[in-house]
Amino acid sequence: MTGFFRTDISGGGGSYSGAAAIVNGKIAGLDNGGGQLRGTYEEKDGKFVGSIKVSVPGGGTLASGAQVGAGQSVDVPFNVPASALDGHQFSLTVGGVRYRCA
Repeated sequence: MTGFFRTDISGGGGSYSGAAAIVNGKIAGLDNGGGQLRGTYEEKDGKFVGSIKVSVPGGGTLASGAQVGAGQSVDVPFNVPASALDGHQFSLTVGGVRYRCA
């Protein structure tokens, strides 16, 4: 899984769009709400397993509805079967928040 993806993130706290680079086990991105995405992943036993740290530098509301203060972040772990990814788009739901990358 390698590329530059458009992201659509939606949940009880709102919806955001942005972009993320997913390359060589690392994830980095941002969204139009000022959110930043940083994480890592590995392919293991036919699955992509990893975690994304979501933060809003000045503080704010995440798509999940969680409030984060300045400098705080929330970890979003994921474990997705490789077969669920068609190479160019995928979506997953974690804690009631839908993450879609295309």
